[in-house]
Amino acid sequence: MKIAFTSCMSPNSYKSQPVWNTIAKQEPDVLVLLGDSVYIDCPPHPDGNEHSHPQEAGYADHAFATHLHALYQKQLAVPEFSNLITRPHLRTYAIWDDHDFLWNDANGKNARTKLHMNQAVLSGNLLQCWRAALNKEAFPASVSDAAVQQNYVTPPNLGAYDSLMPGYDHIKLSDQLHLHLTDGRSWRTKTQLLGSAQRQKIESEIHNAPHAVHLVASGSTFQRHGRSGWLDCQDEHDWLLQLASEYRILLLSGDIHRNATPEPITTATGKKFYEVTASGAAINFSPFHWSDNDPGNSWLNYSQKFGVLNVSDDAIGISLFDHGRETPSPHAPISIKNW
Repeated sequence: MKIAFTSCMSPNSYKSQPVWNTIAKQEPDVLVLLGDSVYIDCPPHPDGNEHSHPQEAGYADHAFATHLHALYQKQLAVPEFSNLITRPHLRTYAIWDDHDFLWNDANGKNARTKLHMNQAVLSGNLLQCWRAALNKEAFPASVSDAAVQQNYVTPPNLGAYDSLMPGYDHIKLSDQLHLHLTDGRSWRTKTQLLGSAQRQKIESEIHNAPHAVHLVASGSTFQRHGRSGWLDCQDEHDWLLQLASEYRILLLSGDIHRNATPEPITTATGKKFYEVTASGAAINFSPFHWSDNDPGNSWLNYSQKFGVLNVSDDAIGISLFDHGRETPSPHAPISIKNW
């Protein structure tokens, strides 16, 4: 099985998105989109930089939904993207991150308020519509469609928040390969990404398939400090490493507009925990202003990035791509038998 994965694209960044043609040439069986599939808080701007958030703009609920609905429509209409996701044998899965949830670094504390909960509900509904469209169903033609407006009530029902968020999903790609689609925004706080209920669900699914390889899709990177990563959520960081000490876990991460293959972490039992980051499919700014310190980096360097896993019965090969150029992983293919 061949699995392509990437994150971070904006239909307002480029007139075309050639990365999807490059992915198509790899002939993947599965495509995983790791969040920031549209940028709610980055409208078109001449210099390509983010400059307004829905939080700051004070969007009314209908204006917020209209804006986000139009962004998803625009991304679905990108020819290269449309040609890829409509391939008959391709299965496409998606999670969300901050820029397609509410705004940069938004979390569950922001969403669980009278001012923004209905926006989170509308955003969650549109995420589900997006997921359906990725699997060849029709995307709602209007923001007034029932699928977009479901569970929207005024005033918002704060007590129903947990049941209305998209949450975690588990996909059995094969008997030996499972995909875990995390929700890293709905219950996020300064000290957690997933929340206890979601962790219990993930743990249960992994326990039920002890001999499988488990791919965990995360919008956030695991080995990078900062408010966008797992390292500052120590309890959940340790929880995932504890799982990795018993089971085969490979984290697919996005967010940072860079590709990366961090050195695998050796857990307490000696079992390895792996992470691969693929980020910057079609975006034209650096979130960390790397280009300020590297004059040779133009904004073009933050686009056309993705990764591919080549999964056989015996091993997982990892390749990363940047502007059509393949960069093999510095690590040897992962031996499943010895993992």
